[in-house]
Amino acid sequence: MEQLKKKKKIIFIALSILLICVTSFFVYMIYDKGKTYSFDGQNLTIYKDKFFYSDEKYKFEESPYLKSVVIQDGVEMVPHDSFRKCENLESVSVGRVEYIDMGAFELCTNLKNVTLSEGISMIHMSVFGQCSSLESINIPDSVTDIVQYAFEACTSLEKIALPDNLNSIGNGAFAACEKMSEINLPENLTHIGDSAFSSCKSIKSITIPKSVSYIGQSAFYNWTSEQTIYIQGRSEAPSTWNKEWQKNCSAKIVWNA
Repeated sequence: MEQLKKKKKIIFIALSILLICVTSFFVYMIYDKGKTYSFDGQNLTIYKDKFFYSDEKYKFEESPYLKSVVIQDGVEMVPHDSFRKCENLESVSVGRVEYIDMGAFELCTNLKNVTLSEGISMIHMSVFGQCSSLESINIPDSVTDIVQYAFEACTSLEKIALPDNLNSIGNGAFAACEKMSEINLPENLTHIGDSAFSSCKSIKSITIPKSVSYIGQSAFYNWTSEQTIYIQGRSEAPSTWNKEWQKNCSAKIVWNA
């Protein structure tokens, strides 16, 4: 009789554990009229936009557990601060979305790799700001604007390819990207904001296309005499450029390059 009771107790405990596991799984797998995401405790996949417009909008901000994020096609936008300061986040893949709002991945200090898909038109303020471990990111051809501080202090980023359709680089967009050694500005670029390339001390040279109608104050702040700025099709700075665009910049300027 005692053995039977023990067996029943063991079976009850086993079934309870199984029930807890199954329940936990479905807590992380949510399906509700197009609102769908899955999260196994470390890896998050978002299938539908409606997830972001629920009471759980900021659920993952400052999450200490999140390691990877996959946002699939069909999500309209990634709202501001959605994954801000997720310090253990290592990889991000964003599908065909239109918009990544400000601070979405800011201060994710272990984020190393980011993949962005075509369709994104703007990288907003501080989206990847202070992601100090970021090593690689692709900027899709659909991006026309990189807003202020988008990649500020991404101190591990060594090079980045900018899309041909890019029109504007905002204030401090690449400020303090200390390891960046190579960047090519597209021929359609018209605007370079204040301090856009401030303290980018590893870039040997940069070429400013003739299309650039505005350069902001201290755009190349802290550049040294070992660095060179080539300026195409101009013998002097136009009146539309900020008068202090060269402030605290010792780089060699080559006109009519």
